Amino acid sequence: MNTARADITKILNTIPIITPRVDNLEAGDLVSIALGAVYYSGKPVPDWVQKQNWYIASLKEDRAVLGENENRTNTITSPINTKFLTEIFKPYVVRILYDTAVYKEPNPLSLIRTSLKAKDAYTIIEEKDGWGKLKSGAGWINLAYTEKIKK
Repeated sequence: MNTARADITKILNTIPIITPRVDNLEAGDLVSIALGAVYYSGKPVPDWVQKQNWYIASLKEDRAVLGENENRTNTITSPINTKFLTEIFKPYVVRILYDTAVYKEPNPLSLIRTSLKAKDAYTIIEEKDGWGKLKSGAGWINLAYTEKIKK
């Protein structure tokens, strides 16, 4: 029996523990806070803070200092470990490669609202199944007909 326990322990010790990481965070990113999160000091993050999205004011290694909330009505300055943070979708700009239709929904069978000309640039605020939602509110475009513009 002891041999079996030792074998099981050995196997369990070889299984990697997967910890959620946010490696691409930078100052200015909008993030949510995991339930049960604690500040760097070990003090629990209050519920009212966890229920909001926050902009990162500064970042150094795994230590993020949050600034304003998404609505810009509150500010906090307590550092928190990045393992408790999840990035909210970061808008980006695309260039249209070919004239393309703008659809009401992210579906080629959806109503076509308008079209976009090749070489024009637009901001994408949401993605879904290869489609991008335009910041203007005009609708969705197929991202296969675009290229992401570098910062």
